[in-house]
Amino acid sequence: MQCNKSEISKKTGYVKDCVACALFALAFIVILNIRDLNVTRPYLLFFLLNGFLIDGCYAASPCYHFEDFGDNYASSIIISGLIVSGLFCVLFVKRHMLR
Repeated sequence: MQCNKSEISKKTGYVKDCVACALFALAFIVILNIRDLNVTRPYLLFFLLNGFLIDGCYAASPCYHFEDFGDNYASSIIISGLIVSGLFCVLFVKRHMLR
């Protein structure tokens, strides 16, 4: 089976997986550099829950993986997840890293 890279890169399933991969890499780096994981436990649990909910939406509706990224529900799930995660990152940085 051949894969048309220019066509698949526009699909919401591909975008979701790319974003998840980047965020998992970022989480790995943060966990490696934090001395006390108890401070970050609520944040890490939130990010895991957020990722679980986003993947759960895609698992419940497999057709979302094949929709074009744009003005649709599948794209809105990704964008809202990124916004909520970004706000939680800002909150974490303000509370724990800018002291």
